[in-house]
Amino acid sequence: SNDKVVIIEEIETKNDSKSNNNNNSKESNEKKIDIIDSLLDTENLLSILDPVLPSKPPVNSYEFEKQWNNLKKDQESFSKYLKIIPPNTIPKLFKGSMRAEIFTSIITSIHSFFMKQRYLL
Repeated sequence: SNDKVVIIEEIETKNDSKSNNNNNSKESNEKKIDIIDSLLDTENLLSILDPVLPSKPPVNSYEFEKQWNNLKKDQESFSKYLKIIPPNTIPKLFKGSMRAEIFTSIITSIHSFFMKQRYLL
C-alpha cells in the first residue's frame, strides 16, 4: 500500500523572539504528534473495514494466491471469496499443485463456514 505520513510545520518569521520561538517549537511539535496520531488512527480504522472481494473468480493460481494473501487473516471473507469459485475450476487453477497453507485454508473454510451453514438450513 502507499501509506504516506504528512508532516505540517509552521514557518517562523524573523520577528519572532527567542522565548516565543521555544513556545512555538513546542506547540509545533505537539501539532505534529497530533497529526501523526490522527493518521495512525485512520489507518487502524481502515484495517478494520471488510476487505473488498472480487466479483469474478480467479483465472489462474496467481490471482487466487493474491486474493488469499489479502484474505487469509479473515476466514469469513476468504470463505465468501471461495463461494464465487466454481468447484470444478479448482483443479485447473492449480494444475495439480497447491501450497499446503492454501489447502489448509480451503479445508478450514469448508469446515467452519460451509458445513455450519448447511446445518443451519
